[in-house]
Amino acid sequence: TETFGDANCAKFCCLDYFGGFDAFMEGYRRVKESECGDMFTVCIDTGHCNKAMRFGQPNPAEFIRRFGSDISVLHLHDNDTLTDQHKPPLTGDINWNDVMDALDEVGYNGIYNLEISLRCFGEEMMVETAEFGIKIFRNFLEQREKKKNA
Repeated sequence: TETFGDANCAKFCCLDYFGGFDAFMEGYRRVKESECGDMFTVCIDTGHCNKAMRFGQPNPAEFIRRFGSDISVLHLHDNDTLTDQHKPPLTGDINWNDVMDALDEVGYNGIYNLEISLRCFGEEMMVETAEFGIKIFRNFLEQREKKKNA
């Protein structure tokens, strides 16, 4: 189940969650206790969590801390808190150091999946946009690692 949906389900097939953290947590716990519970996991969508902050919900890092080791999938992207822009990390309002600190704290060791819009600079720039998003995030991670080892 993905955190705090923002998709138009008439246009997209989605299993996003539309609601607050407490309801999300309760729903997730109920599903995990069901017969098929082992087939569900939590997908933290940083952009969705960032948007939900406007409605009094936890920021992306706090959401990660609260769900802890139940997280096995990430949709990492940034925005301005108003729309689901799917911008590369570090190009919006999310505190990425706090997000990465939270992932470290909960022991996340999975894949960092960037969910960025590849058409934002035009169809002909999709590959370059993907490469640039990866470069931004890889550089950010390398700089964090250097600071840790300094």
